[in-house]
Amino acid sequence: MSTGDQGWRRSTAEDRTLKSQLARDWAQAVASLAYRPTARAEIELYLRSHLETLHDALLAQPFSAEPGRQIGASLVRIHLTKPETVEQTLVLLADRLLTDLGLDTYTFQHQLNRLLGALAQGFTRALRDRALSDLEQVWAAALAVNLGPPPIAAAGPPEPPATPSPPATPPTDQPAADQPAADQAPAGQPPVRGLPPIGPSPDEPPAAPGGMGSSSP
Repeated sequence: MSTGDQGWRRSTAEDRTLKSQLARDWAQAVASLAYRPTARAEIELYLRSHLETLHDALLAQPFSAEPGRQIGASLVRIHLTKPETVEQTLVLLADRLLTDLGLDTYTFQHQLNRLLGALAQGFTRALRDRALSDLEQVWAAALAVNLGPPPIAAAGPPEPPATPSPPATPPTDQPAADQPAADQAPAGQPPVRGLPPIGPSPDEPPAAPGGMGSSSP
């Protein structure tokens, strides 16, 4: 089958110019959506290689949509992770890819549709995998903070501090150590023991009223 019957023509200088312009416009559409700051020239060079991959995939026999899935996943790897990235990509490529590559829509529209669908699938799957990976890292970090390092040995509960005992109080019916007893004599004098109580003796008769002593009548 001739190239004219297939509806495509070989790459020429004009085709390379159209590819470069398409890569520039693609980079301009998505560069501002990058999660991390990346030079637009770097993104343009990266996307230019994707256009070559898409061109080869459209012409491949038998056809496979796998290159589209790989391109979608690669957008996530270079931090083009916002939903607008895949939207801008699909709109731009659907409108211009076949025309800028010099391919007719009648022959290649079906292959292009399958490639773009696979691109969206690869982008979504890679984005989901990255989100799950980031979530697992957050869980692991939170678990490490909450549990901490394992203990070396199990220790029992700490003993309560001892309660101090109150000072001893001397009995009230005994003299203190620094005070002499009532029947103790001062130092240098013999002790006085058994002093009688002051007042009349119980054996002494009571005095007669009216004077000292009693007079006989």
